[in-house]
Amino acid sequence: MPIFLNFTAGSILPENELASLRYIVQQNQNDTVIIKERYKMDIRYIESVNGFTVNPVCSNHFSIFMTRQNTIARNLEQQINNGRSFAQISQDFMLQLSSNIGWKKGAENALKNKIHSHSFVVNPDEFSCDTQFLKCPITLCVPEKGVFVKNALNSNICTLYDKSAFMNLTREHLPHPLSREKIVKEMIIERNMCYFDTISQHFIIMDADQQKQHCK
Repeated sequence: MPIFLNFTAGSILPENELASLRYIVQQNQNDTVIIKERYKMDIRYIESVNGFTVNPVCSNHFSIFMTRQNTIARNLEQQINNGRSFAQISQDFMLQLSSNIGWKKGAENALKNKIHSHSFVVNPDEFSCDTQFLKCPITLCVPEKGVFVKNALNSNICTLYDKSAFMNLTREHLPHPLSREKIVKEMIIERNMCYFDTISQHFIIMDADQQKQHCK
């Protein structure tokens, strides 16, 4: 069913009419907009970029009519897209997508680098706990090369992991084995910042006072 609009090249539609037009187009992608009973416009909603395209349906190929149709189409497209053309919306979407990809890649590299820099060769004789507390929750073995990881982002308890096994989790974008949170670099802890608490039977992250004593 066609949609009829009283619209010219210089018209400005009220926001309530624009909202109604957006809704109708989103629900009925095959409708044609007929403007002043003369010009036909094909309007499509592109969900992937959350924008609308407006293109004239040319039945008259005289240049004067085509130019006027194109002008009306551009004006309507900018209004239905809140002042932007569909080309601008698409460009902004691609820039945002590229920015997000770059940020994500940077965060992944920072996490990987922190795991590498905070990993160490595990010598059970250097720890004051039984070897059962040195077993990686993933491999269930004492790792040859390990890294301390918080049990959750806001936890002061950490666990020793096999470095390679934990790296595989990050490569596959899997959640933290214990908290099921997204793994972030703030969860990776230096070896000398953790100590085994014999009362709680856990590795604990040193608080500020303990760190000062440790550095003396």
